Amino acid sequence: MGKSRSVAEVKAHFSECIDLALQDGHVLITRYGKPIAAIVSFDDLEQLQRIRTARETGGLADLAEGWEDADTFAQELDKIVAERYSNISPAF
Repeated sequence: MGKSRSVAEVKAHFSECIDLALQDGHVLITRYGKPIAAIVSFDDLEQLQRIRTARETGGLADLAEGWEDADTFAQELDKIVAERYSNISPAF
């Protein structure tokens, strides 16, 4: 898991903080002891952007698109939905 550093520490040791973020996932930047920002790897940023976009547009199905075995995941989701709704009769 990531480490926490103050703004002053990040300013003084920026390249080390980048290395730490690449190794540990992120570096949390604090000001007066409160988290204000983070340094994350580019790969993690891309993943966060995909999640945000999926949430705003198509939900969980869109998240699976970039994953290995996404087709299998989608098929499993379809099975779960079919099983859960197969016993429900129409209300009309």
